[in-house]
Amino acid sequence: MPVIKSSSQLVRVTLPSKGGPGFTGSQGYTGSAGGGGGYTGSQGYTGSLGYTGSAGAGYTGSSGSTGFTGSSGSLGYTGSAGAGYTGSAGVGYTGSSGSLGYTGSAGAGYTGSSGSTGFTGSSGSLGYTGSKGADGTIGVDGYTGSTGFTGSAGSTGFTGSGGVGFTGSLGYTGSSGVGYVGSKGDQGSQGYTGSAGAGATNITVSDFAAGVVDIDLTSVSASDDTLATAKAIKSYVDSQVSGVGGGYTGSAGATGYTGSKGDQGNIGYTGSASTVVGYTGSAGVGYTGSAGVGYTGSAGVGYTGSAGSTGFTGSQGTVGFTGSGADSPLVFTTSGIYRTLTGYTESGTTSTVRTAEFISSALRLTLATFTPTLAAAGTPSASPNWDVAATGFTVTVTNPDDVTSDYISSVYSVTGTTGSVTGTLGSYTAGAKSNIPAATIDWTQTFTTNGSSYIRPVSSTITGGSAAATVIFNHNTGSESEYTTSNASFTITWATPTMSLSKTDKSGSTFLKTYTTTTYTASVTGITTAANYVHSITASGGTVSSGTGSGTFTFTTPIHKDNTGTTRTISNTTTFTRPIAVTGTSYTATSSSTTSSIAATFTYPSFWIFTASTGTLPTRADIIDDATGTGFESVVTQLADQTKTLTVQAINNSDANPRAFWFAVKSSASQPTTFKTGANSSLLSDVAYTNAGTISLEPDSPPAGYSSVNYNLYGITLQPGTTYVQIG
Repeated sequence: MPVIKSSSQLVRVTLPSKGGPGFTGSQGYTGSAGGGGGYTGSQGYTGSLGYTGSAGAGYTGSSGSTGFTGSSGSLGYTGSAGAGYTGSAGVGYTGSSGSLGYTGSAGAGYTGSSGSTGFTGSSGSLGYTGSKGADGTIGVDGYTGSTGFTGSAGSTGFTGSGGVGFTGSLGYTGSSGVGYVGSKGDQGSQGYTGSAGAGATNITVSDFAAGVVDIDLTSVSASDDTLATAKAIKSYVDSQVSGVGGGYTGSAGATGYTGSKGDQGNIGYTGSASTVVGYTGSAGVGYTGSAGVGYTGSAGVGYTGSAGSTGFTGSQGTVGFTGSGADSPLVFTTSGIYRTLTGYTESGTTSTVRTAEFISSALRLTLATFTPTLAAAGTPSASPNWDVAATGFTVTVTNPDDVTSDYISSVYSVTGTTGSVTGTLGSYTAGAKSNIPAATIDWTQTFTTNGSSYIRPVSSTITGGSAAATVIFNHNTGSESEYTTSNASFTITWATPTMSLSKTDKSGSTFLKTYTTTTYTASVTGITTAANYVHSITASGGTVSSGTGSGTFTFTTPIHKDNTGTTRTISNTTTFTRPIAVTGTSYTATSSSTTSSIAATFTYPSFWIFTASTGTLPTRADIIDDATGTGFESVVTQLADQTKTLTVQAINNSDANPRAFWFAVKSSASQPTTFKTGANSSLLSDVAYTNAGTISLEPDSPPAGYSSVNYNLYGITLQPGTTYVQIG
C-alpha cells in the first residue's frame, strides 16, 4: 500500500471529515468530597544492627621453626593471656658437619604474643525513621454543571366570582415547579478522593431520622426541618386541581440550551495544476437545541409551561478549498479517521498509486503501470561442459502485484539469434505452468527439446561455442494478444575443454644420494564424461608407468648432483570426442602438452664425528655408508645444510679417555672462526682447535660422472663425560 513520503519521513494523509455537530455539554459531575488527609508515610526502615566483632582470641601461632643452631635463640615474645602465636618447637637447623654452632640459650623459640581481642562491632545506628508522608492532595471538586434556566413562575389564577376562586394550581414547572431546566451539563470528572475519606453513599429514605420525611402535606412543619416525598407532593397537587375547569397556562418554559457551534469542517486539499481536485469540506452543522417543553398540568389544568426557545443552530463549518475541475481523481481507503491514498482515476480508468511523495512542496504520484518481469534461461545450465547437450529453456514470469486488468498469460514465440535454435515453439515439448496465469499471479514453464527441436552451438573445433534466442510472450487484458513492450532472452555458452600435465621435481636428498623416479599427473576440465577423452602419454629420458593417465616416471639414468642438466620430460596428447547431440555432428579435437625437464636439488650437511685424538683424522670410510638413507655412517651427526655454526649444546664423550671432536663444513661454504668449551653453557671459553685441512667425500660406489666433494675438518679435544661446545 503506497504512502506519502517526504525527504525524511513518511506522511499519512488525513482527509477532511464532515464537521460534527456541537454537543451540548451535560452538567459536570460534582467531585466527591476529598477524603481525609493523605496517606501517612510508612515508617522508615530501622537500620540493621551492626555486626558484633568475633570473639577476641587471636590465632594461636603455629609452632615456630627452630632457628639455626648458632647464636643462642633468644626467647620469643610471651603472648599476653597466653593466646598468641606459640613459636614452634625451638629446634634449629644443625650446622653442617664441622665447627660447632652457637648453643642457643633456653632453646625455646619466641612465644608469639597473644593475639589482640577483635574489636566488638559498634552497635548499628538506629535506622532512620521514615519522615511522615505528605498529606494526600485533597481531590479537586469537579465542575458543577451550570444550573438550567428556571422557568418563570406560573401566574396566579383569577379569583372566582362570589368569593375566592380556586387559585390556579401551579402548573408543573420544569422539575420542582419550574420550567424545563436546560439539560444538565456533563458532570465534571470526579475529584480524587483522598485516602481514608468517608462519605455517605447510597442514602435511602430509611436512612433519615424519624419525622424528617413528610408523607402527608395536608399539614406540614412550620420550620424547614422536613422533606416531602414525591408521592406526597403529587397527591397534594392532584387534590388542589381536582375539578377546576382550566388554570392559566404557565409562562413559557425556559429556553433550551443552544446547541454549541458546529466544528468547522477541515479545509479540503487544493487540487494541483487544475487536474487534482481538493475535497470540499462538508458544512459543519451544530446540533439544534430541542425545543424546551414545560410539563403540561394534569387534566388540562395548571399552567402549561410555554415552549422553550429553540437552541441556536451552530454556525456553518468553513467550506474547504475546492480545486479546479469536478470530482477529485484521488482514491482513498478508509481506516478509522485516516484515509490512505491508493488510486488515481483518469479518463474513467483507476490506476493503483505505487508511491506518493512531496517534490518541492508538490504531491507527486507514481501510478502503477503494467511492467511485468520476464526472464528465460537455457537448460540444463547457462554454461554446460563441452560434451553436454542443451535440453531446452525455462521462462519465468512475474506479473505486477498492483495491476489487475492485465497479465502475461503464455509464451508467444521463440527465435534463435546465435547458434542453431529451432524457431517453432510448437516443436518443443511444453511443460505445465507452475501456476495458472492470472492478474498478480507469477508462473514458470519449461520447454524441452526433442526429436523435432534442438538448441546447438555451431562449432567443429575444441572451442565450446554458444547458442541464444529471444522469447516473446502473450498478455491478457480481457483477451489474449502478443505483448510487444518487452521480452526475454537466454544464452547458452559451452565450456572449452583443457588438459594439464604436471610432474614432481625432486629435493631433500644429500649430495651422496641419487633420484630414480618421480610422479606425474594428467587431468582435464570442461568434460563431464570420462569416455569422451583419452590421453596418450610419452616420456624423454625415462619411461612412464601409464600411457593413458597419471603415474610414475622412472629415469633412464638416476639423477645425481652432477647430471641434473640431462633432459627428462613427459608429453601428453589428449583427444576429446564431442557427442552428436551437442552440435548435431560428432567430431574430435586434441590438446597437447609437454612438461619442463625434471629439476633436482641436493643438500650438503655439516657434521661432527669423534676419533681417538686430533692426531687421528677421520677417513672417508669413517664417514660414508651407501647403505643408509643419507649416505653417512650412523656415528656421524648431521647438521644443517652448509652451516658453519654449532649452537651451544652438550656433547658427550662416552669414552673413558679424552677424544678428538671433529667439525666438518663443505669447503666452498663459509667457515667457522671460533671454538668454545665449558663445564656448562654459561662458563664457555675459547679453546685451541686443529685445522686438519680437507677431506674428499663421495659414495662408496659413485655413479658415472660423479665428482667428490671437499669438506674442511676442525678438531678440538673433549674430556670424558659431557662438555658444552659452541662453534661460530
